[in-house]
Amino acid sequence: IHWMQTNAVQLSTESSEAMSMTEKVQHIAQQQGLTVQSQDNQGQMKLTTSHQNYAVLANFLTQLAQQGGSIVSMDMQKQPDGVIRLTATVQ
Repeated sequence: IHWMQTNAVQLSTESSEAMSMTEKVQHIAQQQGLTVQSQDNQGQMKLTTSHQNYAVLANFLTQLAQQGGSIVSMDMQKQPDGVIRLTATVQ
């Protein structure tokens, strides 16, 4: 049990590093309950998603950055129905 506790973070980090950016985006989105449309473009990925709560979108971006994603550009717009639409380019 002690070995598992000491190595859990290391194992988690290694598996995270082995994931592609697309896999990381989908994994983080799934954790947040988001549906993300992504488009790969010459090493950069354009992401589009939406949610009614700004904090959920901000947390999605924060986790993405913590997993090694670099946010190149970002735009959030509140739609007439109250939903916030996030468009971001990451690499």
